[in-house]
Amino acid sequence: MNTEKLVTLQSRQDVSTYIEQAAANKTPLCVYRTSAPSGGQRLDLSELNKLIEIDADNLVATAEPGLTMGELAAALTEKGLRFLPADTPYYRHLTIGEWVYHGCPNPSSWKYRLGKHALMGSTYILPSGKLIKTGGKTVKNVTGYDFTRFLAGAYSDIGIGVEFLLKLLPQPEYRLQFLVGFPSLQHIFGFIDDLRQNPLAPAFLMAADAKAGNLLLGLDDKIPFFLELELDGVQQEVEAFAKKVRLWAKKSHAVSLAENNPQETPFPLKFGNIFASQTAYTVCDEWKIPYDKQCTTLHELKTKYNEIGWFGQWAEGKVHAAFTGEQSEAAAKIAKITNHVINSGGVSSGVYDRQQGRIPAGPLRPLEIALRQRIDPQGIFTPKEVLV
Repeated sequence: MNTEKLVTLQSRQDVSTYIEQAAANKTPLCVYRTSAPSGGQRLDLSELNKLIEIDADNLVATAEPGLTMGELAAALTEKGLRFLPADTPYYRHLTIGEWVYHGCPNPSSWKYRLGKHALMGSTYILPSGKLIKTGGKTVKNVTGYDFTRFLAGAYSDIGIGVEFLLKLLPQPEYRLQFLVGFPSLQHIFGFIDDLRQNPLAPAFLMAADAKAGNLLLGLDDKIPFFLELELDGVQQEVEAFAKKVRLWAKKSHAVSLAENNPQETPFPLKFGNIFASQTAYTVCDEWKIPYDKQCTTLHELKTKYNEIGWFGQWAEGKVHAAFTGEQSEAAAKIAKITNHVINSGGVSSGVYDRQQGRIPAGPLRPLEIALRQRIDPQGIFTPKEVLV
């Protein structure tokens, strides 16, 4: 990180003023990227970290971008509430602003929908320095064009979010977590098949191979595949679901099974910090493979790229990768993996291109370029070379 180009701002007004000055001087800016743009500066919003309000009546929290997901989760738990993307341990290291900038990922999306549905509204400052408010606390305030989720597109760099309205839920009556080990891809997907046939879905499910565990967490597990999941809801329903989980694990030849009630003890999840690892370069939310082809495609990828660790929300077709070495060394492999996924019937989200400061190719590219030129004529958030 180039700290000489890192500017810490203290308030919403500071952000607006600084953007106006940058526009006047044609100085490129960024917030959540790891390095400043050429000739530009990085902005630090960590001081904008207030939990402004918890509106229990409307089940909405209002937060600034510097508040961490972990801090939000702790404050909500005291009031018997939860914000689903912060309710698992996977993203508690992120700030609210980082979470939105990453495209609102949600490990609980299988049961509770995409994370963007948990974002009810936002306040952004555009490249002109002008402030725009979108959405509201109630659904009737979210009619018309959906600018809330448009601005929250992954790595969109259209404006800087300074306040967010987050949809809450009550804490569940009961929770139960499982960590299950499997000897092969076929066995872990056999277990997932049974889960997918059940009327109730787990609150979250994260799978990983031993290589991902080693690269990201330094684990030396001899078990080839792990799967972590949580059940939540009414205690009677959760316990009935848990009985099925134990049976399905045995049916799929699970080589280990552990369970825990997180309401009684802290999260013990083996892969709880998998997205916060600093020991390997990860590509997340880039590939999605049709479920009926996922086992075969993952087997092909693991065979061809056995030095890569694979993990993700496999029940939903979401596949992430962990690479050894420098980010630049992974670029060629990522392109080949993307082609393999597409040829297997999967899709590439374009997130990787956006991480690299590129606008993904596709039929909407000309429209996006025209929009950016209109909103950001000075190239404050979108450098001119990106639009070529």
